Amino acid sequence: MRLDRRISATLLAELQPGGALSSLVTLVGEEPELLDVGLGRSRSGKRSWAGLTAGAADVLAVDERAGLFRLRPDPDLWRSRAMPLEWAGWMTRRRLEVVWPDVRRATGKVLASPRAADALTDPRGRAMVRLGAPASGPLRVITRAPAISWDQAVHRRDSMARAARPLQRALAHGPTDRRWWPPHKRLVERLDLADRRPDLLAADASGRLLVVEVVGGHDPRTAAAAPVTASFAAALVAELVADATALDVLAAMLAQRTGLALARPGGDLASPARVVPVVALVDGDGDGDRDRDSDGHRHAGRDKALARLHAVAEAIAAEPGTRGALDPPEVWLLEGDGSLGDVLHPAGTTSTTASGSGPFVLRARAAAVAWKRSTRCLPEEARAPGAYQGRGPALPFCLPERFAPLNLLPEAREVALERFEAAGVGWHHGVDGGPSNHLLSSQVQCANALAPLVGDPEAVCALFATVVPAVRVLPFGGPRHPGGTRGYDAEDHVVFAWSGPSRPAGATRADAAFRYLTPSGDVELALIDWRYAERARPDRPDAASLEARAARYRAQVDDPDGPLRRDLVPLEDLVVEPFERLLRVQLLAWRMERAQELGAQRARVVLVAPAANTELWTSLPQRSHRSLGGGYGAAWSSPAQSVLDVWRALQRRPDRFAYLDTATVVGPAAPTSPDFRHRYGHVAGASGGGAGWWLGGAVEERMAAEARLFAAAGLARGVLGNVGGSEGVIARIEAAAASAVGDVPLATLAELAARLEELAELGRRLPVEALPGLASLPSEAREG
Repeated sequence: MRLDRRISATLLAELQPGGALSSLVTLVGEEPELLDVGLGRSRSGKRSWAGLTAGAADVLAVDERAGLFRLRPDPDLWRSRAMPLEWAGWMTRRRLEVVWPDVRRATGKVLASPRAADALTDPRGRAMVRLGAPASGPLRVITRAPAISWDQAVHRRDSMARAARPLQRALAHGPTDRRWWPPHKRLVERLDLADRRPDLLAADASGRLLVVEVVGGHDPRTAAAAPVTASFAAALVAELVADATALDVLAAMLAQRTGLALARPGGDLASPARVVPVVALVDGDGDGDRDRDSDGHRHAGRDKALARLHAVAEAIAAEPGTRGALDPPEVWLLEGDGSLGDVLHPAGTTSTTASGSGPFVLRARAAAVAWKRSTRCLPEEARAPGAYQGRGPALPFCLPERFAPLNLLPEAREVALERFEAAGVGWHHGVDGGPSNHLLSSQVQCANALAPLVGDPEAVCALFATVVPAVRVLPFGGPRHPGGTRGYDAEDHVVFAWSGPSRPAGATRADAAFRYLTPSGDVELALIDWRYAERARPDRPDAASLEARAARYRAQVDDPDGPLRRDLVPLEDLVVEPFERLLRVQLLAWRMERAQELGAQRARVVLVAPAANTELWTSLPQRSHRSLGGGYGAAWSSPAQSVLDVWRALQRRPDRFAYLDTATVVGPAAPTSPDFRHRYGHVAGASGGGAGWWLGGAVEERMAAEARLFAAAGLARGVLGNVGGSEGVIARIEAAAASAVGDVPLATLAELAARLEELAELGRRLPVEALPGLASLPSEAREG
């Protein structure tokens, strides 16, 4: 087996600066996301060539053989421009120098023609170029349309049979009754007859070899076949590079492109080699709105294509015979301009990028790329794409690994690094003990916002004044963590990764915390759960895993004095994201309040997240979440619309949970820096649909709280009857006028309403025959 497209030293010299063909490379440098130069040579090795491409279309190739050169214009693009006689045939280098200025001018006119414009705007061809763009692409392209050759036909047949065998088994296990499912019989002959080459052979930042098939997002008919052809070609490449010599040849091919600035410099190819089949699905047809319906959603054709593609890739990934040097297939989702949006792993592993690729995530990524390109906070070298945690493709919204500390803004960097190191706390998906290199890291955003404020209590108070009753923020004092270390100074007013002064390593930690004094003189503690571009994954763990997770929290959640109601959502439905993290922090706050840690009479959870991240708020993966009646002041009146609806409805003491829109943190009155607002200003976009329950003035909030209390009393009376007679709590609430509760604190009204709602729901579930006394209740109390 051979795959050797190294060009001759003669042709390589002419492409370099000062060479006769150097303007080909110069053209690519001027339009690196539209144009490319492909390199190759014949099977015999006697002829080399360099070809200018526009998207997926060939424009002009130059052959070299034994020091002679030949021009090969593409007949489709050059149809209206007859090739002059002096351009024909083989010519010396001197003759090439003479005709090349005319060739260069003619090529420029061809690139400006309507036919070339069609090629340049074709989303599939544009994606093929942009994926390998030297400055912005995630890949280092080794060669386009790679073709493996064999010395003997029998060896070719044997290799193809070995590559196809596990694919045949995988496809045979699939739903073969579906007409679109790829046929598994005679697969070798079908692939052989089609002679289908993948679009790209490339290397990612971690040195893996990627065999890439680029698919347009409009036609579901071709989508199902793409994982098969990509996996088949990748299996052949995996067999090829089992020979270390072949891997050296590929490295030399990449080195030639790197030396011509057609690919960016990078590390060595992984040894032993890892080969990954990749299907890159392009979103759109070049017009940003043409592929979307009236509501802005993706066209149904693309959704169907993605579903088919993912199903076939998943079947292939599940086949054990596709392992060895061959990794499971990946599905890359590309935006309409060819940029990388997300990487899906049908094998069930986590996404290389942030989970999901909804509109907010895409806006956040675009903002991160724009910030990286324009900020004064990064050196030029840090503006290059980086591989997330050093694995997978280089992504434009990640920093190169060695620049990961620069993810922290200058005013936050020193404080954040010192506090995390002193506390012995690891960064989420960090690099070499420091912060993550992903620009959409929630933990990094939290540190960037709050680290500059650790010594500024007035600023902390101003930032959270709308969600907690703070008149003064207090220092944490000098308590130490176990082992004598501490993650804060005695005068710090904000601490990070906080689990309390006495809990062991590995315990649940809030992203940050601060202590404050209330108007009544009480000390309270706020635990901050900070989120940014998260979205819950749609998968649900198996029953055994759910039960194991639920067992960790059951005793605390079942505690009659616990923070959460148990009558609304099964515990197994709270140990999935986005709720499990909230559950852990809410239970931590409750335990701290019970222990009166740091002198705090109350402990509240403050969720900080962008209202604009509608993908987060609408992440309601279980039916119990969506069917839960909710809404501030409208208990049980309508289905829950958001994560906030659900979480607030679960609170026994509603004042122990608050929400702050990150848009407040970038607002003009926020005590954050201009660099912070420059980087994260996009979070102040359109409000998310699920965050509306906390909005509104104090008058509307009190009216809603009172209405909720009266409604809850009616619910309880309908189920339990007039408990306690006319002097009972329920009857007294129902009989009271609104003015009678006008002086009752909002927190008390909310907690009483929540308890009455919980009591009513539990009463509905209690069988009448369970207690003899219940049989005497009115009939309406026994309904349900």
